[in-house]
Amino acid sequence: MMRTYYWFAGALVVGLGLLLSSPFYAINPGVLSKGHESLQNDCMSCHTLVQGAVTEKCVACHKQNDIGRVLVSGILATKTNERANLLHKNIKEIDCVICHREHTGESKDLAIKKFSHDIIGSGVKEKCSACHDYQKPKDDFHSELKAECSGCHNTNRWNDAKLNHKPGGIVIDKCGKCHEKDKPSDDLHTNFKPGESCSACHATDAWKPSTFEHSKYFIFDKDHPSTCSNCHEPGNNFKTYTCYNCHEHTQAKISQEHLKEGISDFANCVKCHRSSNKDEAEGKGNEREGKKKDHGEKEGDED
Repeated sequence: MMRTYYWFAGALVVGLGLLLSSPFYAINPGVLSKGHESLQNDCMSCHTLVQGAVTEKCVACHKQNDIGRVLVSGILATKTNERANLLHKNIKEIDCVICHREHTGESKDLAIKKFSHDIIGSGVKEKCSACHDYQKPKDDFHSELKAECSGCHNTNRWNDAKLNHKPGGIVIDKCGKCHEKDKPSDDLHTNFKPGESCSACHATDAWKPSTFEHSKYFIFDKDHPSTCSNCHEPGNNFKTYTCYNCHEHTQAKISQEHLKEGISDFANCVKCHRSSNKDEAEGKGNEREGKKKDHGEKEGDED
C-alpha cells in the first residue's frame, strides 16, 4: 500500500516539475499558429486558470483598433487590411474565442472558426458594402444598384438572395434590362419595342397574373368580347386596331356619316366610342358637347 502511495506521489512531483519547466511538452494540446510559437512555454500569457483563454489577454497584444494596420510589435503593417480593421473596430462585445482558436497548426487560416455577423454592432452590420464591395458582381443590374446588399442578401448564405425590387437604386420601370430574355414570343409581346416597360401590366411581386387595364381604351361587354383578333390584326402592333372587322360598314360609309355631322377626326374610334353604350355612341348630352370641342365642330353645324 505504501509503495503505491510513493509511486503516486513521485509521479505527481515529476508531472508538476515538467508542467513548470516545460508546460508546452507537458500539456500541449496542439501546435500554435505562426506568430504565437514564442508563447509555447508561457501558457498564462493567453490562459487564466479555470477560465481558459480570455479576451483581456488577447487584446493586450492585439489592440482592437489596430488589427489589420499595426503589428503586435507596434510597427505599421507593410500591407494594411482595411477590411479586417473595420470589422474588428465594430465588434459590439469582443470575445476573441468566438471566431478564433489555437493549437490547430501553424497556418493562421486554421485558427479561424466560422465567422458570425451577429458580433457586429447595429449600424455597421447593415452596411455590407463596407466589407463586401470587392465581391459585388459586375453585371448591369449590380453596377447601377446603389442600395445595400442587405436589401436582397442575408448574412447566413450569400447565394440565398431574395430580390427586392423596391430598395433605392433599382429602376423598376426598366424591366427589360433583366427580363428581356423572359419576354413571351406571342404577337402581343413581340410587338413591344426593347425598353418598353413590363410594369405597365406586370407587378414586381408576382409575374402572373398581369394587370393590363383594357378599360382605359375600350370596355368589353357581351357584344364586344375580349378576343384580340376582333380588333387587332395578328402580327401587327397591338397599339393599332380597327372596328371594321365586325361592324357592317366600310371606312367610306363611316367617313361619309361623320363628315356629314362635321366630324373630320374620326380615325381613332375609341376616342369617342369607349364602349357600346348607346348614349355615348350617339354623342348625347355632355358627351356630345365634349365631342364638338374635341373635333372642332362648330355650334349650329348639326342637321
